[in-house]
Amino acid sequence: MRIPKILFTMLVLTVSLIACTFTSTSTNNEKDKDAAEKVAKKLFELLKNKNYDAADTLFSDSMWVVSTKEKLKKLFVYSDNKLGDMRSDSLADWNTRITSGTTNSAEYQLIYKNHYQKGVADINIVLTQEKGKIKILGYHINSDAFLAK
Repeated sequence: MRIPKILFTMLVLTVSLIACTFTSTSTNNEKDKDAAEKVAKKLFELLKNKNYDAADTLFSDSMWVVSTKEKLKKLFVYSDNKLGDMRSDSLADWNTRITSGTTNSAEYQLIYKNHYQKGVADINIVLTQEKGKIKILGYHINSDAFLAK
């Protein structure tokens, strides 16, 4: 039995459409940056107040697969001892990538140049979308003050 050409064509198109994924991606959207910045500002506020235990609630569950809350707290305390109180934070660079549709993902990177009582630090914060909330996936801080005795 031969399948008519039109039926065969419709079958191929249907299978092709079903197999497709429909996604849209936006990069470096100001609105996405603002949403990620709210999380970073909250982190800086908690660190200024030395509320380290509350700060770890801003981090992704994935963070605790590679580190512990105790190590993060030690990093915060060490940074505070070496740098002193934060005087100001300044967003130096940023990028975002949001994918929605069949596959959803959100990636944010915020790079700050923050001024402290005893020096300057470059802070790189990587964030992701987790259970509908923006969470910190990585926190990296570099400063020449860490080299001082």
